[in-house]
Amino acid sequence: MHNPKVAADMQLHTHVATPNVVFAHDGSVGSMDMLALHDRVHEVGAYYQAHLATNLRAHGIDVVLDDKTEAARLTAVPEAVSDLFSKRSRDGEIEARKMVAAMGLDWDALHPLELAGIMTRGTKSVRQGKAAGGTETGVSDLAAWQAQAKAAGYEHRSVIDPGAKTRLSPTERERLLTAYQAALPVLDRQFTSRATMLASVARTAAARGLIASGVEDARDIDRITAAMREHGVRHGGQVVPLVWADAATLSEDGKEAGRRGRVKITTALHLEQEGEAMTLAARAAADTSSALTLGQIDRAVRDVTARDGLDFTSEHGLAQRRIIDALGTSGRLAVAVGVAGAGKSTLLRPLVEAWTAPAEREGDESTVYGTALATRQAVALADAGIAPRNTMPMAGLLRRAADGKLDLNERSVVVVDELGQIGTAQMLGLLRLQAERGFSIVGIGDDRQGQAIEAGSTIHLVQKALGGKAVPELASTVRQLRERDRATSLLFREGKAAAGIDRMREDGHAVLVQGGRRQAVEATADLWEERQEANVGRAGYTLTVSAPTNDDARAIGAAIRERRREAGQVGPDQVVIRATDQAGARYELPLAAGDRVRLFARTPASFSGKGGNLGNNGSVVEVERIEDAGLQLRNT
Repeated sequence: MHNPKVAADMQLHTHVATPNVVFAHDGSVGSMDMLALHDRVHEVGAYYQAHLATNLRAHGIDVVLDDKTEAARLTAVPEAVSDLFSKRSRDGEIEARKMVAAMGLDWDALHPLELAGIMTRGTKSVRQGKAAGGTETGVSDLAAWQAQAKAAGYEHRSVIDPGAKTRLSPTERERLLTAYQAALPVLDRQFTSRATMLASVARTAAARGLIASGVEDARDIDRITAAMREHGVRHGGQVVPLVWADAATLSEDGKEAGRRGRVKITTALHLEQEGEAMTLAARAAADTSSALTLGQIDRAVRDVTARDGLDFTSEHGLAQRRIIDALGTSGRLAVAVGVAGAGKSTLLRPLVEAWTAPAEREGDESTVYGTALATRQAVALADAGIAPRNTMPMAGLLRRAADGKLDLNERSVVVVDELGQIGTAQMLGLLRLQAERGFSIVGIGDDRQGQAIEAGSTIHLVQKALGGKAVPELASTVRQLRERDRATSLLFREGKAAAGIDRMREDGHAVLVQGGRRQAVEATADLWEERQEANVGRAGYTLTVSAPTNDDARAIGAAIRERRREAGQVGPDQVVIRATDQAGARYELPLAAGDRVRLFARTPASFSGKGGNLGNNGSVVEVERIEDAGLQLRNT
């Protein structure tokens, strides 16, 4: 089957059609059990890939399990050639523009709906041309592909190795052992980001392992998962037992929503880590030897109110004060939930003030450290009054403490921001350190705002460790100026995304754009320009643009850059450098005076002969001058 949606790219692939209505042996009519299939779609796809790999090997073609795609890959075809023929939508739009130009039309002047109609008609005409064995230029697809490959320095030869058929086939035990060993890293990658998951994930990993070894039938998947249960799986650099447990499928109201329960899996390492973390958390929370008194908190609140102009007497301010009192008077582990826009830095200020206030005996005041998952989040804790030199990412804090570079003791307080983004392993490391050195931990975050990159829900663990004792929660916000905006933001936190999006569209805060990726990029840049112009002169106004992928971010950034150039904020391009994003993708990056670029690491710099720190991962700096010797950049 040929899919002509992307010009000049190989799109040969197969489909397996499965009828949804069938006659059973007893003469009755049945249909697919979609509930049983729901969690196993990826397993079915991997099983198909395993059979594909097996059949290819039978014809003398070498196939391996690709680490990146977790699909079958032919070793005879270099990866660079595969990338060459994976241009997708990028070159698809180039070809579409040529098609529209050939019709005598202006691409940029077309309405998105008109463009969609033309694309539909154009696709049909291209399909007819290809069906006749050629293209608009009279060159067949195969000839065009060969020309592209030759231009890239590649000349294709047969992928069939005649000698492969004469090699001895592995025994069944050898084949299944190969599949088991290949499945382990696939499942390990899943356990890195999730503590528990459906058993279908293990079955999918087993099916992917069979891509590497070859498959006989579907019972092989059962054999591999049985080996996982018997011999364990790889997790955290070691082989650990795999734990299976029945878990009923529950609806929001707590009642069973499905006709059957589901099976979930975890590892013994996850259970051990969670158990140890809960034990240490409960022990630290019970130690109130360093708790502040309400009198100390009152004095600190009065001081920061007078100095910084804060207000803790409004409805939201009183809610913040309740959190302040709860965190300050708790034990050596105190946790609170604060939604986005709740003013967490504001409520931390009186606590930092009280902890660092001069004590009756000199030297008894506490040293406060601020940490979070990322550097950018951690350094923002300076707004709460924590000394900038004492803010660092969680990994850095744990590493420096282990190296003896941090004097953490019973007079120290470690404030953890965005606690919901900290995984179990890092939190366990911090709790072990606390048990050893006796400092206090104060965490604030929201487990519904974002999932931790590493496995585990720290806030949920702490709640369990406290034996059901309620963790104080600040659900009101100050970031939104209108009450309606506050209510809308809470809809997303409550899992009512559809209702939240509807309200945002009603208020003009969400826009549905007709067309494709190009129209979405241009609309985003237009909205950026509109918001910038509407807020000229507004003190403290900032605007952030987020995108699903690095490629999308670059496209939007380029569109905004052109608007800044038209406004005279960006000069002519002076140099083009080869850049690489965090995923390893390479691209051309033009630079000009006035450009804003993002740093991806802590960056030392010198100014007037003095050393310093230009910024950290996530910091945005502006290009002021470009010379042969380097760049002159300005940070905040």
